[in-house]
Amino acid sequence: HTHTTHTRPSLTLPTLMLVDCQRRSRRNMSRPETSEDGGMLEAATNRLNNMLPQVNEMQIRAALESCPIKAAMAGVAGYGMGAAMGLFFASFEQMGPQLPGTPGYIASQQTLSAKDTMKQMLKHTYGRMRTQAKSFAVIGFMYAGTECAIESYRGRNDIKNSLIAGCTTGAVLGLRAGPQAAAGGCAFFMAFGYVIDRFVMHS
Repeated sequence: HTHTTHTRPSLTLPTLMLVDCQRRSRRNMSRPETSEDGGMLEAATNRLNNMLPQVNEMQIRAALESCPIKAAMAGVAGYGMGAAMGLFFASFEQMGPQLPGTPGYIASQQTLSAKDTMKQMLKHTYGRMRTQAKSFAVIGFMYAGTECAIESYRGRNDIKNSLIAGCTTGAVLGLRAGPQAAAGGCAFFMAFGYVIDRFVMHS
């Protein structure tokens, strides 16, 4: 007697995947959609819609709390404050005695017409405002950026951050004039940081 062995054809991986997909499709087609499925889908959609504003708010808050944004905002605020201070000082300089070598002095003012004199005064006022605005913008940018970086490094929000940031800002700004000016700038801006922290931030 001869025994005949029947071997099953081997199924390849693509064939198995095709069979599985056909089974899943038949199962989904045979299962009717119920009201419970629709309710779950609606609840999940409402939950997602409620979470989106919170996520956007958290992203905006995180962006505003970042050090580059803080430094940029302080620089813009400092620019505006410096421009206002420049306008204030220039107004008083124009009202004071016009002596050679003093701020706001216009050479040969007596020989100029009223229109030319006004142009010279506006030019001086604009220059004064721009100079003060740039200085205050640099100070605000450096101070806020340094304080934020120190706070991130230390993981604490206390007066030490303001003192260190003030000393660093003053020392860097006064470094061009020498070590003595850097030390004086450190002391001055450290006092400035103390005043800001005590009377402005905690008011």
